[in-house]
Amino acid sequence: MADGLAAGAGGAVTGAASAAGATVDGVADGVAGAVRGLPSELANLFDEDDDVHYIIVDEDRYPESAQHIEQAQDGTSWRGATPVPGYNPQDSEVTIDRPGADFNRREALRGIEGRGGAYLDRDEGPPAVFKWEEGKAPSVKYIDASDNRGAGASIGTQLRGLDRGSEVTIVVG
Repeated sequence: MADGLAAGAGGAVTGAASAAGATVDGVADGVAGAVRGLPSELANLFDEDDDVHYIIVDEDRYPESAQHIEQAQDGTSWRGATPVPGYNPQDSEVTIDRPGADFNRREALRGIEGRGGAYLDRDEGPPAVFKWEEGKAPSVKYIDASDNRGAGASIGTQLRGLDRGSEVTIVVG
């Protein structure tokens, strides 16, 4: 009789484990399907027929750069450590102009003391690698040097393969 109870209990445990495994497998399949669908859903946020390329500045990895971009696009410009609210918002759509980057950087940084403190860089918004609209001075804000340089490297990587004159849209994500 004890053998019968053990067999019955063993069968119940095996059945419960099997059911739990099926539930876990089902949840895992659902999650895997959702994750597989995620890139296409993200891609659908942007018009695939659009010739504009999107440059994404990761707000988790480069929070100060991302904040500066959002501020400049919302109309708060900076001159070093001083915010200038009510300024003309910077465009999110910009044109690549690598040959003009050195000139743009010199012009943007003119009159703003180098390094606003230890480990700070002057961040141009929009970045110097893009053509700036006439009459619209770029925003220049002191931000953490590693944040600024990391965001710059990320932007540079995303620009690979794009030619001078290509339009891109800078977004924070």
